[in-house]
Amino acid sequence: MDNMEQKALMKSVGKNELPDIDLYMDQVTGLLRDKLGDMAGGEKNPVLTKTMINNYVKSGVVDKPLKKRYSKNQMMQMILIYSLKSVLPLQQIKEFMTLLRDECEPEDFEKVYELFFQVQQQVSDERRVELMESTEPSLEEILGWAVRADLYKRMTLYALEERQKKIAP
Repeated sequence: MDNMEQKALMKSVGKNELPDIDLYMDQVTGLLRDKLGDMAGGEKNPVLTKTMINNYVKSGVVDKPLKKRYSKNQMMQMILIYSLKSVLPLQQIKEFMTLLRDECEPEDFEKVYELFFQVQQQVSDERRVELMESTEPSLEEILGWAVRADLYKRMTLYALEERQKKIAP
């Protein structure tokens, strides 16, 4: 795997890379494509489409825009969702986002996003050596990654379910 491919796999977007001004939908999709496009696979596999964003807003996963403009906070929500959508079903993402909203004030979401960014960076740094050493991954390595991904997904779903039970009336 070459250096460019490694960077695409491990791409993160810091909150300081996002504009402090509110953006219209086309600007949001363009920004997300620019920031995360390599990770998604380019034009054939868009990061988040207008339809996807509208569905996330309608289902309450992303806060509603104000006067058709999306804030930095909402863009951070979308990046977090983008990261989670390949691992968790939409219902669990919605439950997770609800937990985040219930446990922190809107202005504190930046702190949640910073934690997400730090964890993403830490995991990327830990796996960077593994990726660099793996020019042609063996079947055992590929299977190991898949099994770990499945285990982490199950652990996440279990933890979310347990957390929901604690806060349910």
